[in-house]
Amino acid sequence: MPSLDLNGIEVNFPYEPYSCQVDYMKSVLESIIKRKNAILESPTGTGKTLCLLCSSISWLIAAKADMQFATIQRELEDVDPMRPNLINKSGINDQSENGKKLSYPKIIYASRTHSQLTQVIKELKMTQYKDIKTCAIGSRDQLCINPQVNQQKSYTTKLNMCKAKVNAKTCYFYNNVENILPELKTMTTVDIEDLNAFGNKHKCCPYYTARNLKEGADILFMPYNYLLDKKLRKSNNIDMNNTVVIFDEAHNVERVCEDSASAELSITDIASAMQEIGFILEEMKNMPDEESNFREEDPNDLENIGNSLANMPATLEEMKDILLILKSFEEELDNIKLQGQDGLTKPTSYLFELLGKCNVNFDRRAYLMDIIQRLLQYFGTQPPSPKHHNGVSLGKFENFLQTVLSDNSVSDDGSGDISKKIKKISQYYKVHIKNDNMKGKTLYFWCLCPGYSMQDLLAEGARCIILTSGTLSPISTFKEEMKIPFDVVLENPHIIKENQIKVLSLNKGPDNTILSSKYTNRDSENYVKSLGESICSFCKIVPHGVLVFFPSYRALESALDAWRKTNLWKKLGDLKSIFVESKGSKECNDTVVKYYEKIKDKRSNGAIMFAVCRGKISEGIDFNDNNGRAVIVTGLPFPLYTDPRVILKRQYLDENKTSSGTLWYNQQTYRAVNQAIGRVIRHKNDYGAILLCDERFSQMSSISQLPGWMRGHIKKMNDYNLALDELGKFFNVAVEKFPIIPKIPSLQSNVSYVQAQGHTSQQKGKNDMMVDIYSGYSSQNPSSMCCESNSSCGNSNNFYEALGQSGSSRSNCEANQLGACSRDQNSDENNFKLILQKRKMEEAKNGKCRVVIKDTVTVTETKSEKLNDSKALLQKISNMLSKEDYQTFKVALSNFYTAKKNSDNDKKIKYYKILRSLFSKNLEFFAEIEKFIQFTGVLKEKQQADSDDNQIKKSINLKRKIDDCI
Repeated sequence: MPSLDLNGIEVNFPYEPYSCQVDYMKSVLESIIKRKNAILESPTGTGKTLCLLCSSISWLIAAKADMQFATIQRELEDVDPMRPNLINKSGINDQSENGKKLSYPKIIYASRTHSQLTQVIKELKMTQYKDIKTCAIGSRDQLCINPQVNQQKSYTTKLNMCKAKVNAKTCYFYNNVENILPELKTMTTVDIEDLNAFGNKHKCCPYYTARNLKEGADILFMPYNYLLDKKLRKSNNIDMNNTVVIFDEAHNVERVCEDSASAELSITDIASAMQEIGFILEEMKNMPDEESNFREEDPNDLENIGNSLANMPATLEEMKDILLILKSFEEELDNIKLQGQDGLTKPTSYLFELLGKCNVNFDRRAYLMDIIQRLLQYFGTQPPSPKHHNGVSLGKFENFLQTVLSDNSVSDDGSGDISKKIKKISQYYKVHIKNDNMKGKTLYFWCLCPGYSMQDLLAEGARCIILTSGTLSPISTFKEEMKIPFDVVLENPHIIKENQIKVLSLNKGPDNTILSSKYTNRDSENYVKSLGESICSFCKIVPHGVLVFFPSYRALESALDAWRKTNLWKKLGDLKSIFVESKGSKECNDTVVKYYEKIKDKRSNGAIMFAVCRGKISEGIDFNDNNGRAVIVTGLPFPLYTDPRVILKRQYLDENKTSSGTLWYNQQTYRAVNQAIGRVIRHKNDYGAILLCDERFSQMSSISQLPGWMRGHIKKMNDYNLALDELGKFFNVAVEKFPIIPKIPSLQSNVSYVQAQGHTSQQKGKNDMMVDIYSGYSSQNPSSMCCESNSSCGNSNNFYEALGQSGSSRSNCEANQLGACSRDQNSDENNFKLILQKRKMEEAKNGKCRVVIKDTVTVTETKSEKLNDSKALLQKISNMLSKEDYQTFKVALSNFYTAKKNSDNDKKIKYYKILRSLFSKNLEFFAEIEKFIQFTGVLKEKQQADSDDNQIKKSINLKRKIDDCI
């Protein structure tokens, strides 16, 4: 594992880094050490996450050591001349800055979703820093295991019920957290899955376990709305003092900043909240009173009334106060006159005046919040009922007041002058009222500046803020929107080569119809048909998985409906299995899983996924290798021009001269395109095509908005047939040049074992073999390695059986392969050595290490399964080829293997070309020959086999042989 000296910090990286990775880590360290905010753009596949983790954790280790060193020196009153150099390396000058005591530094790593964070933590576990203490912060939705709480549909209900059970100490899982505190000290790298597994094993609450782990953790992982929403930040007790804040996948951070500081309340919500409070008042009314059955001389009656009153969450006066506020607010909202569907926009001062009439202001905030929270906790103790809905609407009212009456440091200068505070808030907000078909008249309190939340985060003591993503361009306007300085800026190039990417911009379809998804054209019958025919042609050429992105759900549904009415839908289905993105999260995840399965299915021609820019498929889901060989973008996903929030945002930017409203509008469009494009090319050995099917992509104004690494690859295609030729040539080369190399199984499991030639010993009480690998390497007797020929030979037999070849042909093939096994015996030892060298060995002591090999991934199928697959595929090919061509195909394949047996490379290439030519007559056969090549290995035998690929294959075969021996 290479050790790098970057900016004076020792960084341990898992492998020799690329120059762009070194530049990236230097920028991260510069930001942290010098306390400067950073914007870092690095394309997908450049190892951004690994660079972030290794560089930031290396600094953290150095910083903690420097602070401990400073503390010891201060206690000993010993001035060491080396101290300034040691301290300045990490940028930690002392334990206090600007008169404020510094806490030990921490890192908060935030991304968009929990699934993205899970992937980050998996990468962390593969580094030398895997033992650093981490904790994932999640909500009760992800972490609650109490069955009664979990069955509630509303998160507000879950929250209130959980709080009520915790306060009453009636949750067994929460009560058990204290019992497992000693075991928490042994937990290091922890994600959401680990917390749930730990909670289920020990019958303790994962949510409160995480809160305990958080205090001692060096890194906190959380979705970035937990960090940007001040309410969530407070509820999770997140201390920002001396914290390095990293926002990964930060292209969405602008909108999350605005959404977390915004709120809405409908007249329906207000009416429901009044009904919920009315339920509690009804409960109080039904209590016995002094004038009914109360008997003063009976002490039991006195006790019952006292207990009933004690169980009430608030006094009668307090509840009437909240009820009166809600009623007044409802009347004020109802009296607002709206004209048309556009609604009414007002300055922020209008909302504070309206709230003032209802007796709601900053001075009464704490009083009102206290009452509402007590009422919500009371609802948490009640069984679900349509009479109160467990306080869901009252919770919305609480959230609205918390947002409007926020104590954001940007608006609060500490003077206590409320008028100045409201004036400051007005610079960032607008109020909009409109009729909603479902909720009735609704009041929106919209934050129009992401810098409002970002400035507040920095003001709470964050050491620095790092925003990073693969798609942040153009960075200049991104910086302006954040309202905080960014002194460290990096735009990294991609690490892929020119022959790994093909970017084509198409202006016309196969019938010369202009491809344009403009609003006025997207429903045109000719355009929709031409687009569908184009996609069909691409699917004949592109192997495996294809992703097609539309500008909106409406455009997607409109096009699919039109294709279903014609034979286009059937043509697409014959070429590839069809999947369509669902709007719901669970349904979408299920669709993606089925799509992956279809790509892996050897009997399939691949799959096509129809999705939407800004949808779930376009962000955060990995379509590496065969899962995504091409991305087709059918248009520009402009935000809805008439949306009130979009209109107000553009006006806000124009009025404040921060940026141009029109420029912002266009940039939102291309950021969505860039995210969709990022689904292809997921690592340095990946390859794929990007097909931009809208004439506007050919304009320089559009090209300038695309990622910098991609601009040099764009080729404008005015001739549709030439575009198909370009695409076909690209995949012909890429498929051969970048084969998918199977991964060698991990050596970190005790599922099965391999014994190398050398001395072995059994650990007492364990199943691990301790192997002296050096002794094994020095052995000069390869024959001592026992192997059975059946374990690895005959891989191609099933094709001969499917083709009806003679037994002699099969035996010749077997003999050839057995001979190869014998000839390769001398290299087997080196192959096994290669496996061991490629993996980090654990518990290395005195030249010995534990060698434990996990159950291997399925390298070959059973004979019957493979024979059935082969027959099915050959039947398809037989149907597609003429009788004469199919006979040529069988003869060429047989001659190819004869040439292979005789090691005649010239003939191998000759017969390979014959096989290839049979399928080049019609592009429709391309996917089939691609699939067949995967079965037979023809492609990899065309010329000299790739040495690394062959070595890995031999290593896997050797492992199987040894397993059979054992």
